[in-house]
Amino acid sequence: MKNTKFFILSIILIGCGQGSGDSNKSSAWSEATVGGTPIPLTKQINECFTSFDQDSDQQILVYRFINGTSEQVKLDFNKQIRANYVESFDSSGPIIRSYYGTEISYTQEYKYFDDYNEYFQIGQTPFQFDVEGELLSVCSGVKSYDKDSYENAGLSISHTITQTYNKLKAASAEIDLEPITLYIAPTIKVESKYLGGKDNKTIKIKTDTDNAFYNPVIKMISFLPESFERKNVAPYWEIPMVAAHEYGHHVFNNLIGSKIKTLEKKSVGNCFNGHKWDQLALSSSAARSISAVNFTLRAMNEGFADLIAFYTNGENERGLTGVKCFEDNREVSSSTFGDGTKKYFSSYARRTMDSSSTIADDDNCNTPNFQRIHETGATFAYVMDRILDKYTTSQKSKLGLLLKFAPIIPAIHDQIPNVLPSYYLQVNIEYFVKVLDSFIKDETKRLGCN
Repeated sequence: MKNTKFFILSIILIGCGQGSGDSNKSSAWSEATVGGTPIPLTKQINECFTSFDQDSDQQILVYRFINGTSEQVKLDFNKQIRANYVESFDSSGPIIRSYYGTEISYTQEYKYFDDYNEYFQIGQTPFQFDVEGELLSVCSGVKSYDKDSYENAGLSISHTITQTYNKLKAASAEIDLEPITLYIAPTIKVESKYLGGKDNKTIKIKTDTDNAFYNPVIKMISFLPESFERKNVAPYWEIPMVAAHEYGHHVFNNLIGSKIKTLEKKSVGNCFNGHKWDQLALSSSAARSISAVNFTLRAMNEGFADLIAFYTNGENERGLTGVKCFEDNREVSSSTFGDGTKKYFSSYARRTMDSSSTIADDDNCNTPNFQRIHETGATFAYVMDRILDKYTTSQKSKLGLLLKFAPIIPAIHDQIPNVLPSYYLQVNIEYFVKVLDSFIKDETKRLGCN
């Protein structure tokens, strides 16, 4: 068994790494198409003859997944539409542009390592915007849009992100967040190149579907199209938790990620994979290809985003009833994963996180694997919320306390830059409790209480 540091060094010094001897047997590359088939959205109205103004009625019926049902809900889009475009009314808002019809491509590279009997990602190119797309417009006087329209998807996402932004500002007036660019159902073509092993010199081509992600490099949030093969109970843009979660990553990057120079800035990091189309790209494998601390920070990022979504969505919006692989697993209020495993850092969970060997995944998305950032992050979110319960039951107050703690994480990181994941989490949770105790003590003094 090789230790993690040796493996990471072999990735950095890839020319010296002990890859598979099969990598040079063939000079020709073969191609294979994998993944799902995207379900297209339509632009319901291509041209508007009137524009919104400040006095316009901006209430529109939009499909939302609430309490296990997809239904039309009348929402107010005040300050979310500029002229006819789905973007914040002024520069201080959260969304600077919304695009549809965008086409993007990028390449990933994987290398097979005999010592580990699996592939590890060793490189990724930046996004190539082959087609920028069109600015998403809606028309004054139109009171509802079709379920499978770009307008419906964009408006649903915009409402959640704007609501999240407003609640963040209400909880912490000094928080400073750059605006994001929103991409609705872009076509993202991915070419994955494999060297060594059984897939030597194979290029697997797929169109990304059934997910959402935040790109910290260019401050974009993308909602990928659904696929025919994996069609869920509702598309992700209808589920309020998803948009709030992605915006939570933006908050984490602004307060924490951008302050830690060693943190891996992945341009793509899909948040909601229930199953894997490409079984070579297991999340546990990705975790093994970065430092233990980077893995833990990414898990904390996921937990932080879950907490942001939980505290900024209303009671009816934060639930995930009926959503496959989400229900219980990503609900902050649930004490267990879908298979009944309790959300706490047991000795088994800590050993799994710290292990130098890869824990195999099964096909059940409800079974947690603590070498995956989403399960570790979901446990972190649950633990943090239970701690906050001892201080307040107010969602707004919890959000404010979380935002007070977040900027301290880079300083904590500087004190423990190279430790095992379980210890890194333990130290951060202990500091969190200290921050809460100090804040309550200061507030007690300020109010003149004994």
